[in-house]
Amino acid sequence: MQFDPADERLTPMMPQYTNLFSEISSLTQLNKPGYLREALTRPEWRGRLLYGSDFPLINTALVSPWLYPLHLTQRQMRDISALENPWDRDVELKQALGVPGEVFARANVFLR
Repeated sequence: MQFDPADERLTPMMPQYTNLFSEISSLTQLNKPGYLREALTRPEWRGRLLYGSDFPLINTALVSPWLYPLHLTQRQMRDISALENPWDRDVELKQALGVPGEVFARANVFLR
């Protein structure tokens, strides 16, 4: 899987700039297959990811649990799709895809 070229520019800067962080808002969109998984597994990004919602795009077909049939069960896809609140859907989708809890909490600590 080829990682986003913009992230390829960011990745080499991670060791040099210890206060550099990135957010994950767009990484569940249809046009970025595999990007979230790669961001979560790259050691240079560990502890440096923040939650972002990319609203209003999370409320469109660009972001859907149905795009992840190899990673989610049908029940997970159905349950997440049934959530009315777009932010709740976005958080549940990202959690189901393996985003750790600290990514969601980090922005609160980071922006204090």
